[in-house]
Amino acid sequence: MHNFIEKRREILSKTPTEIKVISLPEIIFIFGVFCFVLYMLFPKETLKQKVLKEKKSNDLAIVYIKNIVKFDNRNYELLFHYADIHFKENHFLAVKRIVELLLQSNIPDIREKAILLGEKLFKRQFFLLKKTKEREKLLKEYQNMLTDMLLVSHDENFQTDILNYLAQSDDKNKYISMLKKLAKIDDKWKMKLATHHLAHNKLNEALMLYEDLLQNAQIYSEKKKIFVEAIKVLTYGGFFTRGVKIMQKYEDLFLYDDEVFEKIVRFYLAAGKQTNARKYILKRLKH
Repeated sequence: MHNFIEKRREILSKTPTEIKVISLPEIIFIFGVFCFVLYMLFPKETLKQKVLKEKKSNDLAIVYIKNIVKFDNRNYELLFHYADIHFKENHFLAVKRIVELLLQSNIPDIREKAILLGEKLFKRQFFLLKKTKEREKLLKEYQNMLTDMLLVSHDENFQTDILNYLAQSDDKNKYISMLKKLAKIDDKWKMKLATHHLAHNKLNEALMLYEDLLQNAQIYSEKKKIFVEAIKVLTYGGFFTRGVKIMQKYEDLFLYDDEVFEKIVRFYLAAGKQTNARKYILKRLKH
């Protein structure tokens, strides 16, 4: 027992093995290596920045963009840059696809830029083609894109240009279809559609549009212009029963307008409604 206790004391009295401590220079060195690895894995210059500064190699820029757009097609700045690269390389189909994507954006500024790009793309190809059949084929290929551009644009001159392109197509229904879609958005196009129907002797269709326009018009001069056109349609089409109701609805509004007053009286007489004409004249004399 005594020997056991002595042995135990001998073991406990021995100095434990010293733990090795890392020095400050070693810590700094390890930290430096760690930072270098992070820099290599995550360089300061992002992939986006590489794309936007790349000028020497379009192919390299395209590789960059394809990798980014693949994961986030909302990266508009890159998409426009991508389109510009393809446009310079005459890769028109790629540009067309980008324009179609950008036109779906909820951001007005992006849509406006897409419209400008789409117009530039279409005109570039359209005016390069000399044969009518080739232009008709191009119009067919671009019909959906042109439709989207028409509906999101607020530039009347631009919209008129596109309608004129569509009017040159072998399928005239494309023009009418687009004009009808625009007419649902803005009354100025409804007026143009009514004029088109009138020119093609579709009097009933024109009259229906004029009646809608009369109800919607707020400015007197506009209402007067529409009403005068409606009287022409009513007279030429022989819509006298229908016309009398319209005259009665608006005769007070134009009671003191000499030009329109005379036209209403003449319409009543042409419709065989002398009594209505006399009452209308007397109403003005009383006032």
